[in-house]
Amino acid sequence: MQAKDIAIGQSYLVKISGRLQQVKIVKICTNGGWIGVNLATGREIRLRTGARVRPLPSTNSKK
Repeated sequence: MQAKDIAIGQSYLVKISGRLQQVKIVKICTNGGWIGVNLATGREIRLRTGARVRPLPSTNSKK
């Protein structure tokens, strides 16, 4: 994703150690990027670029 598409307080799928995990973006990092919390483990991680971030799959099905 691009940096302009990432919003504070939203949850995204992020590739962590080769696996997709759900992460909630908490704040902007002073050194660039974002600080997020892994919702499965509760650990705080730093995302330096939007390349690891993916939108959550939509549950609304359009027919």
